[in-house]
Amino acid sequence: MNKITGRAFVVGDNVNTDDIIEAQYLKLNFKIPGDRTELGRHALERYQSRGGYHLVEEGKDISDYRIIIAGENFGCGSSREQAPFALAAAGVQLVVARSFAPIYRGNCFMGDSIKARTCKRDLTLKTLTGNELEIYLDSATLENLATDEKYQIELPPEELRLLEKEGLAGYARRMNWV
Repeated sequence: MNKITGRAFVVGDNVNTDDIIEAQYLKLNFKIPGDRTELGRHALERYQSRGGYHLVEEGKDISDYRIIIAGENFGCGSSREQAPFALAAAGVQLVVARSFAPIYRGNCFMGDSIKARTCKRDLTLKTLTGNELEIYLDSATLENLATDEKYQIELPPEELRLLEKEGLAGYARRMNWV
């Protein structure tokens, strides 16, 4: 997938894994279709975007938003591996943040459930919930169609360093994933 198009859901700094998926839903199994739907339905349930919107509207199974725009330290808190899976089950394809908590980034990377990219600019100041965005992964460009502004995005630095140093197979072996 080289291009992701969708509406933005804008959150602030320090969105933690408890915000992403509450503890009461951790018993759901992402591999079971009904559980996956339920997990997605509750993603960011108690969190309102800037503007007061919810990621998944009440009565719906999937979000109208495909891209989350976040500030610093997205995914901080506990090591809930279900957090990126819950967002993916809600229909989110990409999170763009100024920075990610390392454990959240690792869970995204390991589970390959959702894409994550960083942007040096604080896009939470430039993007409104509902803005239509286009992301070109090959050229690492994000375009806000509402404002006609373009921004460079990139893989988080820790992921780039690991891939450059060891390659994906070497990193997976070191982490005992294979």
